[in-house]
Amino acid sequence: MNYTALSMAKEYKKESPLCLSSLNEEDSRALFWFRQFRLLTSEKGEIIDYNYIDTIRDLNIRPGKIGLWLKLALYLGKEKEIVKIISKLPPEAYESGQNREIIALAYYRLGKNKMAQEFVSDLESANADNIKGNLNLEKGKSELAFGFYKLALQKKGNSLNAIKKGLPLTWELELWDEALKLLDKVQYRNVDEKKKLAFKTAIYIRQKDFAKARRSMNILKKQYQKIAPLSVDIMESYLSIVEKNSDQLARSADRSCQRLDGLNCYLQLKNLTMTRLPGPKKTKENFLDQEYSNFDMDKLKTPQKIKPLREAVIIDQKDIEELDSLRFYEGK
Repeated sequence: MNYTALSMAKEYKKESPLCLSSLNEEDSRALFWFRQFRLLTSEKGEIIDYNYIDTIRDLNIRPGKIGLWLKLALYLGKEKEIVKIISKLPPEAYESGQNREIIALAYYRLGKNKMAQEFVSDLESANADNIKGNLNLEKGKSELAFGFYKLALQKKGNSLNAIKKGLPLTWELELWDEALKLLDKVQYRNVDEKKKLAFKTAIYIRQKDFAKARRSMNILKKQYQKIAPLSVDIMESYLSIVEKNSDQLARSADRSCQRLDGLNCYLQLKNLTMTRLPGPKKTKENFLDQEYSNFDMDKLKTPQKIKPLREAVIIDQKDIEELDSLRFYEGK
């Protein structure tokens, strides 16, 4: 299997018969998986679209084998095949919670959420909790969904589905401490550490823990070196306002404004135009020390009532009409 994953076709072709012969005939589970893996694999060591599931018709097998068949069908995306044979399964097959989880997941993938709920309603495994979380998420019950994902993580600390679905919910529900805990669990391969740190910085800002946010921001700037994402520059602008650092604000607002962020264009304009003349020498004033010291970004995002402008009447319309009439008669 390692040779296949590494696309080492020659080595795979040489070793697979030896591996098969070394397996104990009594270990039916290992033999089943290895034989099906070989059927699903081309000589090039790549997974191919093999319609093996459709060829399986004999379900008069032991309950343990039924579970293997269900797993293989789910792996191949044959949810419809699973649903078709449910009525033919022996009663003892439903005694397995794992079998019921697979059936529930098949129904969920087919959009039959009510049936999926029936199969996992009394199960308490991590997989069952993840399915319940997904079902509640589709109903718009975010808090209940997060509760199930949290339960799943208590039973299986590295549940990838619970982490991926739970993290966005922590932001939506403003559960900042829970968000930090979930971020610490993100240890899987190919994770973008810079995005992870940016998310953590955003959480620190929402917690108003600006000291930690600044430390994280400094690390981010070093990691991105020249060009950071817009979201990072926006956070930098916010931190600069909190820290009353107009020089840093000028730089981050300029970068963000160039990428068409309206709020930073506004901040850049204010920073450029807030000047004073205290004496013969013109000096620039830090506008953050004045009326913007209590700057509230939420207020800027709140819709304001717009009062219509009143037009000042300089020349009365009647006078214009009289002048036009007089010009007309003089012309005659």
